Order: sequence, then C-alpha cells, then structure tokens
Amino acid sequence: MTVYVVAAAAVLALSPWIAGAFVDDPAAVGVATPFVAAAAVSVLFLGVDGSATGTLRGAGDTRYPFVTSLLGRYGCALPVAALGLVTPLGATALLVAMVAETVVPAVLNVRRVRSNRWKAAGRRRAATGD
Repeated sequence: MTVYVVAAAAVLALSPWIAGAFVDDPAAVGVATPFVAAAAVSVLFLGVDGSATGTLRGAGDTRYPFVTSLLGRYGCALPVAALGLVTPLGATALLVAMVAETVVPAVLNVRRVRSNRWKAAGRRRAATGD
C-alpha cells in the first residue's frame, strides 16, 4: 500500500505537468489536470481492491469480486457519469465516477475478507471441485 500512496502522491503533485505532456493547449491542461488527479486518487483504492480480490480469488471465492467489479463499473460509475449529461455537474460527474469505480469494489471486497465468509465459499468450492 505504501507504494500506491507514494505513487499517487507523486502523480497528484505533478498532475499539471503530466497533463501538459499529453496536451499542448494551456486551457486543455487546466481541463485535463483534474482527471489526472482523480486517477491518482482512484489508484489508492485500486491497490486496496487488488489485495482483497487476490485473497478472495486465492481462496476460490471468484464470483464475489467479479460481481463487485461489475457493480462498481456498471452499477455506480456509469450512472454517476451519466448524471454529468443531464445535470450541471458535467465533467465533475466523470471525476466522481472514476473514483467510484474503484471505491465500491474495494469497500465491498475488504468487507468480504474481514467477514471471513470467503473461507466458507472457498471450502465449498474445494469440496465440490467447482
């Protein structure tokens, strides 16, 4: 997790320069910088989710992380992004959607690991050869 925090902090601090590497227009840099910053924040939750998902998958509980991933992308991020089309939120909704896409699976998968229900799911799969 330390590596993710350090990398995210570096990208966050350098987000105007990183955005400037991809666009030439100074006005476009101002628009792109928040997206680079949102990506830096979301990578923290991606790291947390990767650890929890690895634990679950290693134990044979593969369906739960798959469902939480779908829920994060299509159940949360897509509707939040769509709000930007029909509300004054605009691009801000996209920034929130980028973070929500990783926060939702991370929270749900960590809760699953802490609940120890994944151990029973892994034992069931091992017993049935599923």
